[in-house]
Amino acid sequence: MFSFDLAILQYLNSLPNEIHIAANIMSLSVYLFIIIVPYLKYKENPAKGTMAALSIGIVILAAEIIKQITQIPRPYLTVPGLSITETSTSSGMSFPSRHTAVAFAAVEAKPRYQNLFIVWAVLIGVSRIILAQHYFTDVLAGAILGIAISRIIAKQDINNFFKRFQKNQFEIKRQTVHMMTGILLAYAIYFFEKTTTIVSLIGIVVVGYMLSKIAKKTRIPVIDWILDHIERKKDSKKFPGKGAFFFNLGALLSIIFYGKDIAFMAVLVLAVGDAATTIGGKLFGKTSHIHSKRKTLEGSGFGMIAAFLALFFLTPLGAFNSFLVATVFGIVESFIIKIESYEIDDNLVIPIVCGLVLFLI
Repeated sequence: MFSFDLAILQYLNSLPNEIHIAANIMSLSVYLFIIIVPYLKYKENPAKGTMAALSIGIVILAAEIIKQITQIPRPYLTVPGLSITETSTSSGMSFPSRHTAVAFAAVEAKPRYQNLFIVWAVLIGVSRIILAQHYFTDVLAGAILGIAISRIIAKQDINNFFKRFQKNQFEIKRQTVHMMTGILLAYAIYFFEKTTTIVSLIGIVVVGYMLSKIAKKTRIPVIDWILDHIERKKDSKKFPGKGAFFFNLGALLSIIFYGKDIAFMAVLVLAVGDAATTIGGKLFGKTSHIHSKRKTLEGSGFGMIAAFLALFFLTPLGAFNSFLVATVFGIVESFIIKIESYEIDDNLVIPIVCGLVLFLI
């Protein structure tokens, strides 16, 4: 909190009770605000209306993530002598102002009567200070966050997005299964006894390898159905079940090298981050890495964010360590590692490298 934050807060909070009542109404009006703007944009252009709604949704998520990371209490919880007419029931965190962020995200969609909506958004931000829910810097940060995300989303071509989605349905389905089964494996590592888990994974790896060899020559009813629905054609011909085999092998080596707690987090990063990287790259990828033309900066960004969120919300690592491991994941995932002509599967590399980082921290 800056000195001017406190001065602005105390001045606005000291305004007459009638102003507080009006501020409370204005604060609640944000819910009407974020319904009206997408509706107006949708009537003007369905694609733009959809993007406006998407922007608001992403801003809500982004603001909540930042709140959980910064952990700054609301003014009414820490500054004595304030007049309180409303208390927050959703979160005790102050930075940034989510109300202001979504209001300005909606304004950035440029609806009809935009000037009116700008004034309305400013009043929503001011109302949050009057009610001692936020400092001025919280409101300013919320406005910047809302505008920035809305501008990024507005640049996306929604028609191209849907074309990409249709084109990559198989890969999206495949990565969704990859993520869900990976999360289940991570929690199995976490909850089950170490020796039992190691023995089980050894069995899965050995049996999986044998079935892969058989599947190259003979059709196996259930196995072939699974491979047909979630396996890439090129892998089905060369190494049926390749992804699952190396995923389990990576998990096995992680638990042997680092123990079950670190293996849980390493496998969680692999499950969530790797799937998000592929899906993000397929849907939004435009800029290839200099060192890897097959992978994109956008995909890596999605993967790093997903890995960070998984670690931050599902493990006790904390914000900095979660960010560190997610960054390492993003770097490792972006490289294609080869020994001579053989490409090392990232399902094997990622949990070992991320597990090492977790072990060191």
